[in-house]
Amino acid sequence: MLYIQLLGSPRIFHHRQKSSCRITRCEVRLLSYLLLHGKRPHSRERLLGLMWGEQEERRARACLSTALWRLKRILSPGTAKSDGFIKRTGNEIVFNWDRPHWVDVFLFEERIKAALSVEEDARPVIQTRSLEEALGLYTGDLMEGFYDDWILLERERLLDLYIQGLTRLVFNYMHSGQITKALACGRKILHHDPLREDVHRTMMRLYVKAGQPGQALRQFKFCTDIFKKELGLLPGEETRECLRWILKNRNLLKSSGMSDMYTEVDPDRSALSLLEAIEALEDCQARLCQVISSLKAALGAGICPKGPLPPVGRPQKIKAVKQS
Repeated sequence: MLYIQLLGSPRIFHHRQKSSCRITRCEVRLLSYLLLHGKRPHSRERLLGLMWGEQEERRARACLSTALWRLKRILSPGTAKSDGFIKRTGNEIVFNWDRPHWVDVFLFEERIKAALSVEEDARPVIQTRSLEEALGLYTGDLMEGFYDDWILLERERLLDLYIQGLTRLVFNYMHSGQITKALACGRKILHHDPLREDVHRTMMRLYVKAGQPGQALRQFKFCTDIFKKELGLLPGEETRECLRWILKNRNLLKSSGMSDMYTEVDPDRSALSLLEAIEALEDCQARLCQVISSLKAALGAGICPKGPLPPVGRPQKIKAVKQS
């Protein structure tokens, strides 16, 4: 049995072999392309263009021949040419799918799709177990350290499946009361995609459930910082409403034994200041839009507005939070 690991750092080893086979990056790329692009044969010309497109044809053909020869020795030591894992028929090359093999990418994709297809309301425990097993196969992004275009596309597709599985697992854990596990999955999602605002909100709620409202406030600040840095935007209204609820109920949370809010730096005060700054900025933007509209109207009518512009009010949400 041949074992091929492409998630994380690529490794190849045979049954009962203690260490992985020594294989060059060029050979890994060639083998991976044959594996990841279906069971159809590939012409030598296509492989030459993909793997050695920058070299002259004679040199590229020599590199391909050497890589195929080395792959045969690594994958099928001591077997006849026709029985190896790499089959060559005329001008075409294909992986020999009839030989016994195990590839982590295929097993991960098969199991994660099967787990996601389970109706979560009908069999949540079964789905959770299936998701845990499937996600356990994802030991890293596809072929870490390789940056060919075709690898990046496949890497993104598999990562999307991985995040879908984690997202479903977060809610399964949350509904079954396994808050610590749900938080761990949420952190993994944000590690790969820190702009998932829905996950930031879920993390805030989970921290409150875990008795750590202070961490929920810090999660909001982290969300705000990453959005400003990467997008030049602020968190949406739904996320801010989540923060307002935590601040408004901070005394109730404290009386329930959730005291981490009052450790180290006072996070509720800093979160409140941040929320005030965000909404003050929105006030300025609204007023600026009104000024621009008034000026356009005045210029269009050939007159200038008299007196100060009317103030733009906003709901006194912060005042209500302070008074609670």
